[in-house]
Amino acid sequence: MEKKMIKIKDLNFRYRDSGEFALKDINLEIGEGECICLTGISGSGKSTLLMAVNGLIPHYVSGEMSGDVWLDGMNTKEVEISRLAEKAGMVFQNPDTQIFALSVRSEVAFGPENILTPPGEIYERLNRALDAVDMGGFEDRNPNELSYGQKQRITLASVLSLAPRILLMDEPLSLMDCGGKERILDIISELKEKGFTVVIGEHNLPFMLGVSDRILVMHGGEIIRDAVPGQINREDIRLFNEIGIRWGETGVTAEDELTPNFDKKFDRNKIIEIRNLTYTYPCGICALNNLSLDVYEGEFLGILGKNGSGKTTLLKAVVGLIHPGAGEVTTLGISPHPYGLFGKVGFLIQDPEYQIFEETVFDEIAFSLKKLNLTEDEIQKRVNRALEVTNMEDLRESDPLKLSFGQKHRVAFASLLALKPGVIILDDLTKGLDYGNLKQILDTLKIMQRKFNVTVIICTHDHEIIKKYVDRVVRIG
Repeated sequence: MEKKMIKIKDLNFRYRDSGEFALKDINLEIGEGECICLTGISGSGKSTLLMAVNGLIPHYVSGEMSGDVWLDGMNTKEVEISRLAEKAGMVFQNPDTQIFALSVRSEVAFGPENILTPPGEIYERLNRALDAVDMGGFEDRNPNELSYGQKQRITLASVLSLAPRILLMDEPLSLMDCGGKERILDIISELKEKGFTVVIGEHNLPFMLGVSDRILVMHGGEIIRDAVPGQINREDIRLFNEIGIRWGETGVTAEDELTPNFDKKFDRNKIIEIRNLTYTYPCGICALNNLSLDVYEGEFLGILGKNGSGKTTLLKAVVGLIHPGAGEVTTLGISPHPYGLFGKVGFLIQDPEYQIFEETVFDEIAFSLKKLNLTEDEIQKRVNRALEVTNMEDLRESDPLKLSFGQKHRVAFASLLALKPGVIILDDLTKGLDYGNLKQILDTLKIMQRKFNVTVIICTHDHEIIKKYVDRVVRIG
């Protein structure tokens, strides 16, 4: 008889100060060696369910919980979380919430040290985990100086070094380049062969179909479908389309790279000019070396590059968050500075939590508008339109910091959109966003480009976006 590593009975959970339940009547059994993909739109309950499985709910996340969760036979309500951590390791959606050490070596070794692993074995586990995620040689680097995709690999290595029998992963592919995605999927396949149980929350179904034994569709805090990848039928496809889940095969692999169109010419003004840009971080890592690039008014530019290739550094230089060590950057005719570009250039960073600080979604979107000395009527009009475009009318009075990661991303985008900038720069917009909301945002950007000559620059690893939306592609690194 198959051993049940995870068993959930009549689970309900409501966050403190929330009027609605995030999980409703969850009943689920997951066997040893199974790989389960949890999918659903942003806010459907995927992350909450993962936290209930590993014991963060109810031990650390406060709220109202009923029902039971058993992890390898242990009731999570009755067992200390330190014991549960030996059974189940979790890779969170945002790597910054999980990383705290000042070197990759210390970060990955921390877990084994805390369960009193012998020093020699810690060294072996460290090397094995870093090699598994292709991060060998980064031992002495500060994790905070790495790209988000590289941070995501480090958090996975930290969990693998603990050798848990159950691996929980929340959006593990969202920040990865194509090679990184393939490597993560290879790791999942290897773990399955060794009898490990893997549960993954993931929007991007096409990449998961080959490794998943079951697809659990969540909506409104409930599991509404339990499907087998090889048996997906028309009714399943109708459901995926209806709730906004990307399900079709992308056909994109690390070998199926797009050919950058460097030669496309525009009969338009140059609004960003970069000449021989070089930037080296204080740690001595050269992120950009002698880079030159022109961006034209009204174009939709896609920027590709592997994790750590310098994409984010380039965008920061364009908006004036960093200054070149050598070379020159001109944005809208000036040497870029955030104050000089306010209201003219909108920049959405990878982690929306760094851009959110107000107590309601409405106030967050309205904050920057008040700096433009607009009338109250105009502010209301712009906020309402931004809420409509991002499908957040029902969340206008919600605390943005209590929303799901994808919803936070939409709040940050809505704040940017309400300013009506002439240039919109997006650093990995896809992180945490389900396909339906992502498509609506990109369609809106395309309309703004065509109707109002807005310039859009997007960094992404999603080749489907590149093929469908952008006018020109450049690759750096």
